[in-house]
Amino acid sequence: MPKPYQIKVPLEAGLLTTSKHPKLARRFFQYLITAGQEVFRQQGYNVNRGDNT
Repeated sequence: MPKPYQIKVPLEAGLLTTSKHPKLARRFFQYLITAGQEVFRQQGYNVNRGDNT
């Protein structure tokens, strides 16, 4: 995609307390904030962890 059309916006993830599958939700969230960061980085995302993890 040409640079003028590349819009960088923050991508946020959170953990819902109302999940029907809380253990799976937590596992997926843990993946996102650990190994999953590299997947996003490879796709050109700027990966920065917030304070609430």
